[in-house]
Amino acid sequence: MYRMRMLAVLLALQSAASSAEIAALPDPQAAVDDGEASLRYQAFVAGAQVGEAEVNVSVANGVYRVDGDARSNGWMKGFTRWRNRFSATGRIAGTGKEPAEFSYTESDRDKHRHVIVRDGTLQVTKNGRERPPRQSPDVPDVVSALFVLPHCRGDQVLHTGRHVYRLSEVERRAGGCRYEVTDDDDDTFEVDVELARRQGLLIPKKITVHAWLTGWIELVDAGRR
Repeated sequence: MYRMRMLAVLLALQSAASSAEIAALPDPQAAVDDGEASLRYQAFVAGAQVGEAEVNVSVANGVYRVDGDARSNGWMKGFTRWRNRFSATGRIAGTGKEPAEFSYTESDRDKHRHVIVRDGTLQVTKNGRERPPRQSPDVPDVVSALFVLPHCRGDQVLHTGRHVYRLSEVERRAGGCRYEVTDDDDDTFEVDVELARRQGLLIPKKITVHAWLTGWIELVDAGRR
């Protein structure tokens, strides 16, 4: 259930499975061009649709912003009313990223959680109760990694606010990569990512998670350039 939700949120928040800055970058300079794209994704597990998401990506004058809204649908809605709204902002310096803020609001029936990472501090509010702030992970957030300047980078570490994931590169090829991902519980699974170009930006076209069930998210207009 946890990884199925991850697929729906596009590897953003609470999602380990799709947490990876793992797309091959054929032209690094093209990735820093300004652009704006509105993207729509669908998520599947074992061939059945379980979620959908809209993601808006904007890069202009060295500043980026990503906003998204993911939710369960199809047969999954019989088990959960999960929804996750997320955002990430930051700056681009040369060919690198400097994340500034990452946040998400997640709800599911009687549960509600708001997470924000800013200025090195992680703040979590669950069901209206604010927990003591603590130091945030000193690694990039998954949303910035996946939707801004995506490219293969070898081994790396990413966070989703509350969780940290270690990525080990398994294979690099034209148009994508495969990584082995290790979560907080030392469970491992593999993730494949393919890229596409939309409105001047390189973005995830399809992400496949190889676990006990195969799941994937894909761009609805995956055939268009």
